[in-house]
Amino acid sequence: MPLEFIAAPIMLLIGNIVFRNFGTITPNLQKIKKSLVYLAPVIVLTLFVGRPWSLIWTFGVFGVGMVVHFAWCLKHGIHPISAEPREKFLALMGRSSQKA
Repeated sequence: MPLEFIAAPIMLLIGNIVFRNFGTITPNLQKIKKSLVYLAPVIVLTLFVGRPWSLIWTFGVFGVGMVVHFAWCLKHGIHPISAEPREKFLALMGRSSQKA
């Protein structure tokens, strides 16, 4: 089994665990859609374009996403892993300060 078929779901799982504080306000259907948008190209690229491109997608998108996430959070004064201060995070996401 190719590395990308193992690495992509594991990285997705780790990302969901580490950034779970950010995902509390995201609807489950949206989380599923985001996962499919990340995982489907892994299969398509491996089967039709070639393994090197699939590996670039698997690790490249994950890396770029991490850099953008950390930069955005730090720019707005939010801790990139704990989503604190929570009120500030919710305000930036356009949500009320109710407990999600």
